[in-house]
Amino acid sequence: MIEYVYAELKKLGAVRSSDEFSRNWLGMEKSYLRTMKAKHRKPSARVLANVAAKLKGNGAELEKSTDPKVALAGQYLVRMGDRCVEEILKG
Repeated sequence: MIEYVYAELKKLGAVRSSDEFSRNWLGMEKSYLRTMKAKHRKPSARVLANVAAKLKGNGAELEKSTDPKVALAGQYLVRMGDRCVEEILKG
């Protein structure tokens, strides 16, 4: 899930690198995503909660836009945040 979120945010232009994503969206050290992928580990519930909160918060702000494309992007971020919460609940 976390790699999907990174890829989608990169497509949207919200992040430029995995380092930026790890720091600004996951609340972790810049090498977190790279290390997690290299060691074939799953993200912790804390990391999923961090990114879910960021996605939902930023998405909610974008949803307020009068620009339909921006509002739609906001809805998409909120849905991704919801999927991260579902991952936490699945354990």
